[in-house]
Amino acid sequence: MASSHLAGEYPNPAAVRATIERLTLESALRDLERLKELAAEHGLNRRQHTVLTFLVGGWVAVLTTVIYSRIAKCSRRTAARDLNQLVELGIMTPRRWTGRRITYSIKRPL
Repeated sequence: MASSHLAGEYPNPAAVRATIERLTLESALRDLERLKELAAEHGLNRRQHTVLTFLVGGWVAVLTTVIYSRIAKCSRRTAARDLNQLVELGIMTPRRWTGRRITYSIKRPL
């Protein structure tokens, strides 16, 4: 019985990886351009711009006030204020877990 899978039927894994990386990079560049527009439109501060760049660049997937405060080098209270402003602007989405824990992620599409 002959095998139904011929060598040429499957895409080259290296080519698939390269395509995914290219699409991911293109998406990140589009998001960075949109981030610049949002910063100008809403007057985002330096801390907010820095943290959003981390999110768009894929360095972190979700934020808490502690993570925000470490990236932006600010107090937790300032981090909470900045995150609440980003939620009010519709840029970030909060997700409440048990207790007081809240995580934030970028609302897609940006």
